[in-house]
Amino acid sequence: MTALAGAALILAAVAFVALPFLGVEGPAEAADGGDQDRRALEAQKFEAYAAIKDAELDHQMGKLSDADFLIVREQYAGRALAALAALDSAGAGEGRRLQSGGRRATFCPQCGGQATPGARYCGGCGRALPAVRA
Repeated sequence: MTALAGAALILAAVAFVALPFLGVEGPAEAADGGDQDRRALEAQKFEAYAAIKDAELDHQMGKLSDADFLIVREQYAGRALAALAALDSAGAGEGRRLQSGGRRATFCPQCGGQATPGARYCGGCGRALPAVRA
């Protein structure tokens, strides 16, 4: 009898630990699906930014040819832009408003870095920024 109770307890613990790996959502995750989607999109955006930065470093060190760098940059820039578009359409873009004056934050289209308010050039790559509308 004790062995049966122990086996049931072990089976329950294994099932509890394995559920997230099997993709089964609990009631808390199902109710918070929108927030979870937003976090996944933001993670996708930041992973794409990180991959672009890594590719830039590899290119500067000579590990990546010009042609390969352009391919990698375009691929990850597309992923970042897709994530940004999905975040904006979901209303998550409101979190990117600046504290000062309520203007939208400017992001460099080349490197993806956030520019200081009112800046004309990106502090990360030095490229000219698009005009910011208030």
